[in-house]
Amino acid sequence: MTMELEPGFSAVLEGIASFSRIHGRLLLCTCVFISTAGAATFLETPPAIVYVPPAGFGWKEVRCTTREASTIRWVYTTGDELDETTYNITATSNRSSTMRLSLLDQFLSVSFLTTPVRCHAGNHTSSEFRFALGVLRSPLSGNPVDVIVSEGMDVHFTCSYNLLAVLPPPTAVTWLFVSQSGNQSEILNETGPAQSQIRRLQLTDVTRFNAGTYKCVIKNEFGMISSLPGMLTVEYFDGFNLTVTPAATVRFGMEVTFNIIVSALPAATEIRLSRSDGPFFSSSNSNVNRPLGTVTVNDTNRVQYKFTADASWNGSITVYVLTPTHNETSSTTMTVELDRPGAISVSAIPLCFAGNLLVHWTTSGNGGSEITSYTLRWRKSSTGSTWPNKRTLMVSRYGSLTQQGGNHTLTELENGTLYDIQIEATNGIGSRVSDTVSKMTLSVAHRPSLVHLSSSENSLLLGWSVGQNGGAEILHYTVTWSTDASLAVETKSLSLSVSAYANLTQEKGRWRLTGLTKGTEYYTNVDANNCVGSSISAVQICSTRCNPGRSSLPMIHKEAISQSSFQLVIRAPSERNCGQITEYIVRDSNHTRLTTTYSVANGNVTIIVKGLEAGRRYAVQVYAVNNRSWEGPPSEQVTVETEAAASSEGGLSTAVTIAIIVVSVVVAFGIVITITCCCRSYSHKLKPVFTRSHSGMFVFISLYIYIYYNKRHLEKKSLSARQTTSMSSASLVL
Repeated sequence: MTMELEPGFSAVLEGIASFSRIHGRLLLCTCVFISTAGAATFLETPPAIVYVPPAGFGWKEVRCTTREASTIRWVYTTGDELDETTYNITATSNRSSTMRLSLLDQFLSVSFLTTPVRCHAGNHTSSEFRFALGVLRSPLSGNPVDVIVSEGMDVHFTCSYNLLAVLPPPTAVTWLFVSQSGNQSEILNETGPAQSQIRRLQLTDVTRFNAGTYKCVIKNEFGMISSLPGMLTVEYFDGFNLTVTPAATVRFGMEVTFNIIVSALPAATEIRLSRSDGPFFSSSNSNVNRPLGTVTVNDTNRVQYKFTADASWNGSITVYVLTPTHNETSSTTMTVELDRPGAISVSAIPLCFAGNLLVHWTTSGNGGSEITSYTLRWRKSSTGSTWPNKRTLMVSRYGSLTQQGGNHTLTELENGTLYDIQIEATNGIGSRVSDTVSKMTLSVAHRPSLVHLSSSENSLLLGWSVGQNGGAEILHYTVTWSTDASLAVETKSLSLSVSAYANLTQEKGRWRLTGLTKGTEYYTNVDANNCVGSSISAVQICSTRCNPGRSSLPMIHKEAISQSSFQLVIRAPSERNCGQITEYIVRDSNHTRLTTTYSVANGNVTIIVKGLEAGRRYAVQVYAVNNRSWEGPPSEQVTVETEAAASSEGGLSTAVTIAIIVVSVVVAFGIVITITCCCRSYSHKLKPVFTRSHSGMFVFISLYIYIYYNKRHLEKKSLSARQTTSMSSASLVL
């Protein structure tokens, strides 16, 4: 008998046979046991189908684990063993073996994907399993479609996939919702094996908050793929809201704002405003945008319109809103109360006609009642608070006056005077007075201040300044000059445009008069001219230069040279029509003026130079000065050396010499007396009258007198030198 036993059954029979032999019994049967490889010894084996991860999804491990320690082999059912290196087979312990599968780094043969495989451990064999390629491929075969519904309706989204595109089959399906505000949420999650290739999401009684995108996400063990999103649009219409600011009574001239906000989807295609005389605004038709106000906001669902209320706004105002699915109309009534004329703005412009002001004014509105007249008031700003001058201007009589304002010219005012001005507007309701404005009339420029800057033999440089231009731009200056003090004879003038010369401005100017006669006095003035008139400066007397001629050299002679002075005799220069020569100046090489006196005789000039130092060389030049204090050019240079003083060791004054002689005589006399007395004393044995001490005293006194007088002489000589230097410096200053 042949039997196929379940795994482990042969061991039970062997135990029974052993038991029989032990008890002395013999079983008269022959049994042939064929084991089915003892699959029960495996604790962990791969599933019936092992999916290899698709490209890009990494790797996957499968494992065979036995109860007892054993070597585990991976074998095809054909008997061929899988190569451990090729298929990354690793024995992780003596009871476990792992195969690591990856489509990218592993060669998968045809036999590997078609032939079943078992794990072998000793005499035991696992149940067979086979390998297959995993798939997770997008896009899905069916994606949700966009849906537009109204609030309160039901809607569903579907997605589908191909069975061959998702292997192993999905483990879960998720519907992902993204709201219009960007918030994301999972609203449905299906788990377990897919029973259908088509998935469905049902939404009931939708609102605007359900609007957004929906997509389904398919998941298996390798990852997930998602569909394209489907858009859900929920339409609604909640009407519109109209607000009017100010909400209370509207007075004439007030700014009024209409604010219309529509709550609708799809958005409004037109928002229209109308009043009794027809539409004045349409968001979709620019032809009815009338100049009644200003559109500050014009969005699809909002309009803001501002205008200034006048009598034409009295009555009903209608708002019309149109959407693709709805339209709605609403009306409001506005009453505009009339008022006095609106605020008045006044300005004044001084005119170039003497004493004229052009007054201009505008009003912000007539208050809803026609302005009939304007009253113009003016006064000098210095006269106080009363208005002694006024003029009533009827609108019907003057073409320059309108309901919006006007202008009028005040004449015969004082030049350069500040005036206050007011305007009063009157209508059927009342009147309104403007603020006071002040404006000064124009005048001639202030009188220029003219100065003489410099002269040459044939030109004068003049300069002037102007304090103010009188309120009107200075256009030109007029320079006038003449040799006549009254500027009435032989007068010449020159007009200088301010815009043509860089050295002329509104405040000052400079100009050189050329082609004049040398040594001549000229009487000059300058006019500053603006559109009102001219102002004339005071007359300035100026003279062109005329220098005396060069002193005629060579010198006739130089004489009377002493220690402190010398004389020069020169030829008198020609005056060349440049006035009388009144002075001669002598300067040394340092341009220091020396002390001099001079006299003129027979065309020769004798100049005495004094206060000099003894024994010094002087290089001097002579300058002639005329009665206009103009110095001529210097003469040729001449060198003079004063006499030398006595030497400092023996050169003493006469007084000092006499003193020395007297002292010497006294000393000699003292010595003689001393010797005589000593001899007499010795001969007569008498006490000497004069002793050596007396003679020494005489010598000491004599030396003292000598030193004293010599010192006084040196001090006098030093003082004389200092006085000479001081006089030379003073002459230079003069």
